[in-house]
Amino acid sequence: MKLHFLPLAAILLASCAGPVATATSTPPPPPTSTQEVVSTVAPSPSATVTSTPRPPPTAAQDVVSTMVAAGPVIEVFFDWIECTLGGPSEVPAGSLVTRFTNATGASQTATPWVGRLYPGKTWQGVLDWIGAPGSYHRDTPEWFAIPTIERQVSESSTVSYRQYNLTIVAEYTLTIEFPADHSWPCGPFNVVASP
Repeated sequence: MKLHFLPLAAILLASCAGPVATATSTPPPPPTSTQEVVSTVAPSPSATVTSTPRPPPTAAQDVVSTMVAAGPVIEVFFDWIECTLGGPSEVPAGSLVTRFTNATGASQTATPWVGRLYPGKTWQGVLDWIGAPGSYHRDTPEWFAIPTIERQVSESSTVSYRQYNLTIVAEYTLTIEFPADHSWPCGPFNVVASP
């Protein structure tokens, strides 16, 4: 039998340190698409960190994400007093998305319309044709072409998206029809040649 002697310093150190514990630190898994990280700062010992489940995206939200990624977005806001546009005033030919917020609170449907003006026509011509906002108009003027809506989806009862493929370089306008056959001017934008 062979005896092993430990140095006295090692014995004293071990007895003062108490029981030896080993621990491995494993980082927490990254958040999944259904979790939201509430805090990214190390919490104090008395703090509680929670994660709030996020519902999975709806089919409409998936379509909206795809639409918005495809091209520039023009924001359209209508509150029955006025219609305003936000976003670029010039967009490259191709995909364009409008995000329409209907803040009227009315039960009737407000419909945004993109229209291409024929050569020689201007936004001022649209304003002259509409007259007072909300004026009654049964027919679209012959110098105003309405492009095809590629996709349309409602995000909520007040927000909807429309996607267009605008390939003709020209001045375009955005108007609101609300209620049916009544026109509200929003504003012009230009489609320019793609870079």
